[in-house]
Amino acid sequence: MGCIRMRYTPGEKMKKVRRAQYYRIRRILAMIPQGTVSGRYPDASDFSRELEVSRQTVVRDLDFLRDEEGAPIEYVQDSWGWSASAMVVSN
Repeated sequence: MGCIRMRYTPGEKMKKVRRAQYYRIRRILAMIPQGTVSGRYPDASDFSRELEVSRQTVVRDLDFLRDEEGAPIEYVQDSWGWSASAMVVSN
């Protein structure tokens, strides 16, 4: 399974997240590369079903990842789902 690296500036503090959001973010970051490999990009509804939260909660988490944390993820309009837009590293 791969992981998505986020950019951090040395000395910069990460925005505080709660444990539930942390779990969701980790699962979202695990699902995106899986979808990229399978060829079916996960969308907000897929994340919502998997995480058992509202679609709006998933949208907020995706916005947080992309905008606040600089995660290299993007929505692929042609595939109607989320993909890793930059470096994906295998562990």
